[in-house]
Amino acid sequence: MLITQDLVRLVASLPFCVALLSCTPETTQPIVEAEQSAHSAELASWQARAANVTIKRDTWGIPHIYGKTDADTVFGTLYAQAEDDFNRIEVNYLNAMGRLAEAEGAGELYRDLRMKLFIDPADMQAKYEQSPAWLKELMNAFADGLNYYLYTHPEVTPRVITRFEPYSGKLLGIGILLGFTHLWWTGAPQWTLYMMLILANVSQLDRFGIAFFLPRWTPDTPSTYHAWRIKKGLPIKKHKLFHGE
Repeated sequence: MLITQDLVRLVASLPFCVALLSCTPETTQPIVEAEQSAHSAELASWQARAANVTIKRDTWGIPHIYGKTDADTVFGTLYAQAEDDFNRIEVNYLNAMGRLAEAEGAGELYRDLRMKLFIDPADMQAKYEQSPAWLKELMNAFADGLNYYLYTHPEVTPRVITRFEPYSGKLLGIGILLGFTHLWWTGAPQWTLYMMLILANVSQLDRFGIAFFLPRWTPDTPSTYHAWRIKKGLPIKKHKLFHGE
């Protein structure tokens, strides 16, 4: 009796299954084609941007970025930074977005909750949409540089973030914090952008300090202080949040 009832149910469901199978190719094909088209257009955009960028590394491995526009150099800078230490970039993103627990586990939940008090992804996206065209171009290049790195390095497996959005780099660094906050509130970017450039250049002095103590240093050397300790044969301790370990 049980077998008979199951057989009846199976036979009764056959028309529905046939109808579903018959309509699936027609309904899903346009969606698949649209997604493929969008991906192809995005990839073409990345490749066109990359063609305008030259990354030259000096004797110490420090990248020097050349581009035809500011957006080109932003794209190249993020690409080169990902080459050096993608893991650190992703961890910084996760911390800034309040999503560190997705990679590190429940022990980071309180840190994430604290970040959520200050950062609202929807608000960040809204501010991105309200930004002037020139700023959007820079933010797009910022995310595109990371996404293009992932595309050209399929062997790299992100822990959480498989795609970076232009509005999801939640104020990575004091220079960005000063520049964008002032810009959003006043619409006057002049001095803050100069401040961002100054702070960015000052931050690079640390690399020269590392190279001074360790001529053949690797990108995972956290700071000049750590390089000095390594040269002296002293143990070092890296912070998981800042150094990706």
